[in-house]
Amino acid sequence: MNQRTSLVVAKHRFLGDTMVTLPLVQHLAFTSRANGDSLPALVTGSGPAVLLQNHLDVGKLLTISRDASKRSSAGRRLLWKEYLSMAAQLRATGGPNACYLADRSFRSAIFARLTGAKQIIGFPTEGRGFLLHQRIPYSQTATEVDTILALAGTDQVSSGQTPRLYLGQDDLSVIPPKEAGIKRVAIQPGASHGYKQYPVSAWKSLIQSVRTIGAEVFLVGGPEEQASVDALQELLADSPATSLVGKTSLRSLMATLSNFDLVISADTGVSHVAAAVGTPTLTLFGPTPIHKWGRNYPPHRALQAPDTDMSKLSADMVAAVVQEQLS
Repeated sequence: MNQRTSLVVAKHRFLGDTMVTLPLVQHLAFTSRANGDSLPALVTGSGPAVLLQNHLDVGKLLTISRDASKRSSAGRRLLWKEYLSMAAQLRATGGPNACYLADRSFRSAIFARLTGAKQIIGFPTEGRGFLLHQRIPYSQTATEVDTILALAGTDQVSSGQTPRLYLGQDDLSVIPPKEAGIKRVAIQPGASHGYKQYPVSAWKSLIQSVRTIGAEVFLVGGPEEQASVDALQELLADSPATSLVGKTSLRSLMATLSNFDLVISADTGVSHVAAAVGTPTLTLFGPTPIHKWGRNYPPHRALQAPDTDMSKLSADMVAAVVQEQLS
């Protein structure tokens, strides 16, 4: 490994965790180019790695397999095995000049040590401070993007970085390009955790409101969200929305999301991906801290449910924001 190569270790289980780490990678890439150094390497999960193929700011992708991301004893053993194998490979080629730990686990700090990194920069969480060369306080109040950028001594305002993803020629949308004068809205009805889930009845009311302003509504998401989609389509009765759920790969999802005027969802990876390909988003938050994970700056909006209870976030309130964003 080049003496002047940086290594970034992202949390690998969810797409959103890697998306909020991308500004750090992009900042390091900008600095590397200015200094004539190699682009940063990134450790991430298999799902995010698919999205990052051909990313202009990532020099090398080191991937944690999907099985190693499972929360089970077998998954933990496999994760250790994969970390140890990666560390050995990196150490054999000289080790990174600096390792930035966006992942806050004790395990990732041990991994960084085993790579032979000359400098390890991270948050002193899980009692791992003694393994770090530079300890950066983890902020409970700053956005997650700015908190991670602080590892490099900068923030989003100073670096001008927002997460970006890049489409290739083979990344094809499953819907045709937008026609002039027609607004398209994508809704992701599911979420990885129940507490993030917006009620199906509220989604129905929102879809009906969005249609009254002349927008076409599509449903997006993975196969695991089919049950939520089925329940929603049943409520919509004779006027179901066009469902793209389970019909896209991760790469085609990127291309498809770029063909919408707005993507509405709970706090999910799809929301982060949509923003990274340049599509405006509206993200609905329950208990998840909106100040940490929300994008509340143009062209994006975020709404926190009253009392952090998604059932108390009225469809009328959401529809009013949608109308503002589409106008």
